[in-house]
Amino acid sequence: MGILDGKTAIVTGAVGSIGRACAEGLIAEGATVVVSDLDAAAIEKAAEEIGAARAIACDVRDDAPMAAFVEGAVEIGGGLDIAVANAGVVNVAPVVENSLEDWRSVTSVNLDGVFVTLKHAALAMVASGGGSIVAISSITGKAGYPFAASYAAAKAGVISLCRTAALELREPGVRVNAVCPGFIETPMVGANKDRFAELSGLDLDELLEQAQGGYGKPADVAGLVTFLASERASLCSGGTYTVDNGLTASLL
Repeated sequence: MGILDGKTAIVTGAVGSIGRACAEGLIAEGATVVVSDLDAAAIEKAAEEIGAARAIACDVRDDAPMAAFVEGAVEIGGGLDIAVANAGVVNVAPVVENSLEDWRSVTSVNLDGVFVTLKHAALAMVASGGGSIVAISSITGKAGYPFAASYAAAKAGVISLCRTAALELREPGVRVNAVCPGFIETPMVGANKDRFAELSGLDLDELLEQAQGGYGKPADVAGLVTFLASERASLCSGGTYTVDNGLTASLL
């Protein structure tokens, strides 16, 4: 038996490495998982590969698609118990070189998308007696990070949103937490390493070997998400949980 037997969960951004790992972790513990991403063909393929109950293409930035996504999960499971707000993008550039369009292209997904996911998931959970919402933030939401201003600002906003939502939703039994990964081995990180090196003069691989002991794995994040989703974390709400092998604990 799994610790999530009988639970129904949603995961956004489930085509990406962390989202997919989170979905796999929830499924492994017995949850019925409905996954979403913007790319319909890609999320259908991912859902089939990992054994998700259903895939629904969804733009997390918009109310109507997210409402439909949540309703689809409720129809399958008879309610909603777990939501993982994971969808995210990044733009690596000096802050003064960001246009307003650049800024909004990141914050609309990374912050607005978490808000929309959280809102609709919370409404469904309140209606079915409670649940657990886990939003994927980042260590960049806890400290400055050069050349990722929009990403870091949005992730800081996610932490604050989770704290406020946890207070508002405590009475109806909905727990809300933020998980802050360090540098995880994902295509998004890999695609931006060269640009970071160009702007900073630093080799990210070498830097992380010293500061974090190398890259983390998506499963490292998923393990914590699965715990927070379960009743084993029944008193955990409003928290910010770091997965970075001590990177942010050190001054050197």
